[in-house]
Amino acid sequence: MKQNIIFGNGVKERGKPSIEFYKDGKPQYYCYGYIDNADNLLEECQRCPEHVYKAQEDLENYKRNNK
Repeated sequence: MKQNIIFGNGVKERGKPSIEFYKDGKPQYYCYGYIDNADNLLEECQRCPEHVYKAQEDLENYKRNNK
């Protein structure tokens, strides 16, 4: 997982990694993203392909392609 560093912008909490599933025995890491002072996910994080919201779609694609 690439390291995203965001300074300023009122970032309250830094993204934390999460293992969502295993692909061929290897953990698939996703990020919970960065939270601003209003407890909202930053827009950059919402678009990021490594955000945890994308994990389910990736898992379904993996299962579909590996039957």
